[in-house]
Amino acid sequence: MEENVSLISLLHNAYRLADAADATLRRRIQEREGFPTFRHADELHLAETQNHKALLAQCLARYGETPDCVSTDQASATSFPAGMLWHGANESLVEALQQDYLTEQAQIITCHALIEAAALIGDSQTLMACETILRDENRRAHQISNNLPIALAVQFSEMTYRGGKSSTLSR
Repeated sequence: MEENVSLISLLHNAYRLADAADATLRRRIQEREGFPTFRHADELHLAETQNHKALLAQCLARYGETPDCVSTDQASATSFPAGMLWHGANESLVEALQQDYLTEQAQIITCHALIEAAALIGDSQTLMACETILRDENRRAHQISNNLPIALAVQFSEMTYRGGKSSTLSR
């Protein structure tokens, strides 16, 4: 059925987004040693992301599919949403949060599409899995928005301390 093919394609896209987020979060956790609040948030987000990948893999398995992954380098060169996940080594906390927020929005709209597609073809298991993921992604986007004032304060205080030079995540 053509509807199943569309749903499967959306599931693969969602999995690739989650996989790219997983790689970015792992790198960020290592780089954020000096920022325990942000590091802890990334550790929690990584655990959620791994759960999302498992849920999406289960949805794909019901259609006889296995997740296909692309490396972060390939994703950044070929796909706008996944490419948003590749951050340079000199990004500031604020730049990182901006990129994270954009990534969450890409995941949120993908979940909405999956929920609608699953509802149209009567796939209640995929629908429930994607509703769970959507709740997590919405919560994370809200957290990122709430952390922006903290990131700005940290970045500006460090700029003052360093004589106007911007703080970066990789020290």
